[in-house]
Amino acid sequence: MVTVVIPTYNSAEFLPATLESVFCQTYDHLEIVVVDDGSSDQTQMVIGPYLDRLKYVKQENWGGPSRPRNVAIGEASGDLVAFFDSDDLMMPNKIACAVQAFSDHPELGLVFSNFQGIDESGNILVGNFLEAYQDFRNELTGDSGGSVRCLNAKAAYSSLLRANFVGTSSVVCPRAVLKQVGSFDEKMMNADDVDMWRRIAFAGYGFGFIDQVLHGYRKRGGGVTARGVRRYPAVLYGLGKQLELDLEPGDRKYLEGRIHGLELEYASALTNSGQHGEARQLFRRALENKVSWRALKGLMKAYLRM
Repeated sequence: MVTVVIPTYNSAEFLPATLESVFCQTYDHLEIVVVDDGSSDQTQMVIGPYLDRLKYVKQENWGGPSRPRNVAIGEASGDLVAFFDSDDLMMPNKIACAVQAFSDHPELGLVFSNFQGIDESGNILVGNFLEAYQDFRNELTGDSGGSVRCLNAKAAYSSLLRANFVGTSSVVCPRAVLKQVGSFDEKMMNADDVDMWRRIAFAGYGFGFIDQVLHGYRKRGGGVTARGVRRYPAVLYGLGKQLELDLEPGDRKYLEGRIHGLELEYASALTNSGQHGEARQLFRRALENKVSWRALKGLMKAYLRM
């Protein structure tokens, strides 16, 4: 059995189409768990006609998908867990392809696929979303004409430090692996997904990549990925967690440089938005870790704008 986990918040407009795309899967040994993170729209009414075909849990608003995902996993009984956002659309063979990948490679800890970007009306914005992500492809093994190619755990982890090439709605994981590595980090209001993928890779599990477009990722103005400057704290927190691990020297050096750069980007954004006290604090923290002219210049600019 495959459990499809769908956290939702104020997505009543898109949820029916999302659910219908799951019901239309060619693989029919499915259960669906929808966890409503305290929606204030018509979500509960919209989902009413589907209650005989899925599990529905409504909770108080948490503010991010980490807790709803954890609650849904706790309700899951499938051997595999497929993550899916409540405004995305599945291609009919998505689950079947993932199940076949695990059948061919039962040692994998995560299977993901390519996808397309769509707008709020369902029009295609980007036909091949991962076309621009070439670095992880260089590490893939197996026949490029096969149904799935593999990325060993070390390469998957190192690549995920540099870019998140794993679309959340493309991911399918064994429930046993999720139990081993632990829950999504509920301190994170966003970027909890890539944090989980890194943990799976660091635990020694390889990834499988299906180079087919198997879902449509909907770009929305109010979505989590559209929150701009508000994403920085969670991203920095997630990367900071990696410094606590026993990393390869090259990965650690890269990580320290990336954190420094993101701290400066965040501090500059705070300066531009008038939050000068927070900006100065962040510039000073960046300077404590690494002295750079960019950080000094930013700190002076934050003081001058007092």
